[in-house]
Amino acid sequence: MLRFFFHAERVARELLLVSAGMKCVTVCVAGVALVACASRTLPEAKVVKAEGTISAAAAIGAGKSQRASEHLDLAKKKIEDARVLARDGKPREARIVLQGAQADAELGLMIVRAEKARREAQEAVKGERQVSSGLP
Repeated sequence: MLRFFFHAERVARELLLVSAGMKCVTVCVAGVALVACASRTLPEAKVVKAEGTISAAAAIGAGKSQRASEHLDLAKKKIEDARVLARDGKPREARIVLQGAQADAELGLMIVRAEKARREAQEAVKGERQVSSGLP
């Protein structure tokens, strides 16, 4: 009878170990799944940054510049492409395309700023010529 008791106790301990092991496996699998899901998404902060750059360029007159508009349209398309790639399980490619979108958005913004600065400089030169031509 004592022998049966020790055997039953050993079986119970083994079951507890198996149960604890299964919990560990379950937690590990859940962790891996969470990491896999996280890697399938785009870093939202980078998407917002690219979209913010596009909005900033539009706010200062990107619509007046064909070159800037082309780069901003390309940036918008790349953001959508990055989202599709992330959804399709290609996070690395999505991040690369998103970096390209940010670069195009920044280029569009810089073009708008440069053209605006050029116009202001031309107006200043024109105003200076008018003033200097009016002097004796």
